Amino acid sequence: MNTGKLTQDTEVDILETVQNLLRHCLYPTNFLKPIAKLFASLQNKFSRQTLCTTFQVLSELDPKLEYITDDVVKLNAFDEKHLDEIHFDVRLTAFQKATSFIKEMKSIDTNYILPVMYSCFHTIQLGDMSLSDNAVLLLTAVMERLAAIKRSGPHFQELISRNLLESLRNGLKSKVETIKHDYTILLSNLIRTFPKNPEFSDLVQLTNYTDPEMDFFENMKHIQMHRRARALRKLAKHLSEGKVVLSSKCLQNYIVPYATNTIFDETMHKYEHMLSASVEMIGSVCKCVSWSSYTYYLKHYIHVLQAGKIDQKLGVSLLVTVLDAFHFDRETLQKHLQTADTKDGEDSKTDVKDSMNDVEDELEMEMEPEEEEEQMEVQEADSSNTNDTPCKNQGKPGQNKHFFTYPRNRDDLASFITHIQQTVTNNILPKLQKILDAKVKRDEEHKSVKSKVVNDEEVVRVPIAFAIVKLMQTLPQEVMEANLPSILLKVCVLLRNQAQEIRDIARNTLIKILETLGPRYFHYILKEMQTVLVKGYQVHVLTFTVNLLLKGLSPNLKCGDLDGCIDSLIQIFNHELFGNVAEEKEVKGIVSKVMEARSSKSFDSYEILAKFVGKEYVVKLILPLKEVLEKTTSLKVARKVQDAFKRIVMGFVANEGMTAESILLLSYGLISENLPLLTNKEKNKNSQMPPPDPRLKPQSCLIIKPPPPRGGVKAAVSTKTNMHILVDAGLKLLHSSLKISKVDYSENNVLEMLDPFVTMLLGCLQSKDVQVITGALQSYICLLKSPLPSVQNNREQLTKLLFILLKDYAKAGVGHGQNFQLVDSCFKVSDANILCTNYRNHSTEHNTPI
Repeated sequence: MNTGKLTQDTEVDILETVQNLLRHCLYPTNFLKPIAKLFASLQNKFSRQTLCTTFQVLSELDPKLEYITDDVVKLNAFDEKHLDEIHFDVRLTAFQKATSFIKEMKSIDTNYILPVMYSCFHTIQLGDMSLSDNAVLLLTAVMERLAAIKRSGPHFQELISRNLLESLRNGLKSKVETIKHDYTILLSNLIRTFPKNPEFSDLVQLTNYTDPEMDFFENMKHIQMHRRARALRKLAKHLSEGKVVLSSKCLQNYIVPYATNTIFDETMHKYEHMLSASVEMIGSVCKCVSWSSYTYYLKHYIHVLQAGKIDQKLGVSLLVTVLDAFHFDRETLQKHLQTADTKDGEDSKTDVKDSMNDVEDELEMEMEPEEEEEQMEVQEADSSNTNDTPCKNQGKPGQNKHFFTYPRNRDDLASFITHIQQTVTNNILPKLQKILDAKVKRDEEHKSVKSKVVNDEEVVRVPIAFAIVKLMQTLPQEVMEANLPSILLKVCVLLRNQAQEIRDIARNTLIKILETLGPRYFHYILKEMQTVLVKGYQVHVLTFTVNLLLKGLSPNLKCGDLDGCIDSLIQIFNHELFGNVAEEKEVKGIVSKVMEARSSKSFDSYEILAKFVGKEYVVKLILPLKEVLEKTTSLKVARKVQDAFKRIVMGFVANEGMTAESILLLSYGLISENLPLLTNKEKNKNSQMPPPDPRLKPQSCLIIKPPPPRGGVKAAVSTKTNMHILVDAGLKLLHSSLKISKVDYSENNVLEMLDPFVTMLLGCLQSKDVQVITGALQSYICLLKSPLPSVQNNREQLTKLLFILLKDYAKAGVGHGQNFQLVDSCFKVSDANILCTNYRNHSTEHNTPI
């Protein structure tokens, strides 16, 4: 009958049977408390009336109990003149009388107080404000009387611990606002009345009797939702930072219900700030609880999400928050072991035994049947596992210490870590992957009738992949290698979804995963994407995603980290710049439908790649672009290559692995066109032209040659047609490195390497390409400031070349364009040449007249 699941008629029949049995008992007063407990559970009117009659039978059999039965019956009185109406006047009078009687008690009368308390519990559930207020006042009077009377320990256990706290925990989980409000008042009164009691001593730090706005419980019963959200968020922050330390029991019994009520009450979902604060609170609590409690929460919220008991988006956010709160990795446990206080031999042995007992308790709590756990309601998850053993040394403010013990023996700690890893690997990870791989309605629809509207269930589950990866990082490497491929493949498959929203979330999740895993997994992710994204708009998605991955990975990259996947990256970049993808970017129909096709990201990607490429792979980066220059006759393609080289030069200059010597060698090779770049075309040409065999007869002169084709023979295309772009890239690299002082003049070996550049730059001034001349002049300005012998020896030749350039290019209409930059650079070089001339070493007769 305490469960309240019986029908009214059955309850009445049982109570009438109890009445008859009481009349035949030798000691009927022994059944006073068990019968009184029914006043808290029975809800039907006729059942409660029959219960009152049954209670009065006790006073008939023992007149000494009449003062108890009369007051309890009045506390549950019904109006006989109105159907199903409560007799308010009688009940209010009875509450006042009972409150006065309790305040005047000189000793605790549990036979009187218990039936009255059970009636108060039922009255609070009714939701009537006047009756609830009187019930709260009566229960508060009981607390004050217990605190006032000495040696009331057994009575405290019976009245408070076994009855009031049990009802209070259930009341805090109620979805009815008034009930939760009344039990919050009771909890606050308990803390005020018994501040030194171990049950409430931790909660004292949440109260503030001088400033109610700083009191957590006052805020949680405030009518304004933003006050409640602020209180939850503040407490969650303090728990995470270690400023407030609460036991696992207090957190689960008295704090978590405030968060779970908001999360699982659909009427509260309109308050987004309250929802976010509640999720944040759950995450902070999970960071502080023991392993058994953490796994209980994790499994429970997995089951809630799978069973559809909560909104998908909110459920995934909650599950990801719980996964982020995982704090049982090997490093954390070993840190606790190292920071443990050193104790004497006997104390250490005692600690080992205690820690072993804690581990055994953890294992026993973890071995509960999964089926029973999954059938429990949301509220039951918060009241479970309340017997966590607090640490002997409690955390101080500012220290993030937890109220549960870790094994202090290394062997015990190793076994504890093994148990955690096995539980996560064998039990939790399969459930998480099942959620991630769950099919949605769209997957089962035919493409001809498939809706274009994106449902939340298709989007919200993607971030779980990132949480799973973070969880696997705390496990051995074998677990990561076994489970990571399927997770990455799932996310990559979502990248080819036609819905832009799904692609964006999948891309952001992939970026977070890569930032967490580090650069060594980039090659594997790139391989997975190349396997999945192969045709149509997917190629645009591939190049766009690769660029964002490189940008997200840049803060953690070091020189040489991308060398292993340089071939794949260059293939992707060149396909976008010079392949069919480049032509598709000019089609308005494709650009308007695919966001990733609206711009070309390969130039940015080339710069990032050059910034972190190793010195050994520099030539490998330039070679594919040189092959494009040799094959193309298109000005558009040549300009794209030139733009790519500009970004590559910027990357080389910012590359920390590129020393001054390597930059000068590369620049010299590009400018002089002597860099050992052997393309595939040259390889094939050398292999197809073997030396003639001297034993063979020469070809006969009488053989008629084939007629020329219509239109004549096409002119041969020289492979050096676009080589000036390579020279221009070398000049830009030299100028940029000199400008930012990456090449330092103070080093003798650098000066020795710079000296040959002078004559080579003078040769570039005689080029027919304007950009090459401009680049040579800009580099020469920097060299004039250095003490190079070649600069002094070639001043006269430089001056003549400058006048020739000014004569050829300083003409009308030179106010803009490439010629303007060339002329401007000529004047700057002339100015620097005059200022840097050493008149002490040259006589006036040898000076060139200007």
